[in-house]
Amino acid sequence: MTLGSDVLGSRAYAEELADREAEEAAAQAAEAEAAEAEAMETPEPELDEYGIAIEDNDQQATPAQDAAEANVSAPAEPRTARVLEVGCGTGCISLSLAWERRGHVTCTATDIEPRAIDLATKNRDALGLTSDEVAFSLTNLVSSIPREEWGTFDVLVSNPPYIPTDVMRSLPHEVKDFEPDLALEGGADGLDIFRRLLNAAPYMLRAGGLFACELYEGALDAAAELCRQAGLSDVRIVHDLTDRPRIVRAIVTEPKQRQ
Repeated sequence: MTLGSDVLGSRAYAEELADREAEEAAAQAAEAEAAEAEAMETPEPELDEYGIAIEDNDQQATPAQDAAEANVSAPAEPRTARVLEVGCGTGCISLSLAWERRGHVTCTATDIEPRAIDLATKNRDALGLTSDEVAFSLTNLVSSIPREEWGTFDVLVSNPPYIPTDVMRSLPHEVKDFEPDLALEGGADGLDIFRRLLNAAPYMLRAGGLFACELYEGALDAAAELCRQAGLSDVRIVHDLTDRPRIVRAIVTEPKQRQ
């Protein structure tokens, strides 16, 4: 083999080697770009049984995600929902809401019966909830709500006395023997207390606030019509877990202010 052929062979090999290295470098760059893009993607959130997004402790943020998030301002903290329960009895509605959505809900609950307030307070203490989370007040309906808190509630909920007077006589023993009449009787049509709550709702609730009451099954249609006549919107009758009509709910779209 001559010297010239050796030089040409070496040059060809060098060019082949350079081409091979260029191809490998391009492939590595493409892989790095793909990995960076994948790291920047937001993973699909894991949902709990209620369809609410929850955090996964096994997911670790990547440096690329940290860098991207550093340039984005943190979202505002969600506002704590305010619930007003009238006629709280044992406190089960407010206490359930505050317990299941702890840190996201605060409740003010009223009752006219001192023994009910005492029992509700004991139940709150047994759950380890504080008076800041659920505040009980001995009062007639909404009489004790400070004027500065009117129009600040997101929900007004009640399980008021709603049994019509004529139906009281035929109540089963497991009801009338263990519940005071004050907690049961709602007047001739069962809607005496409901009408007073409906009147209070536009003053207590903010725009878009939810008004919801459990009522006597035979009075629900009349209650829904009263809500419509009062100017509430999205009026619905809701069934309970046994699929019986039990609750009327509506939205306050135009809050009122007392002069």
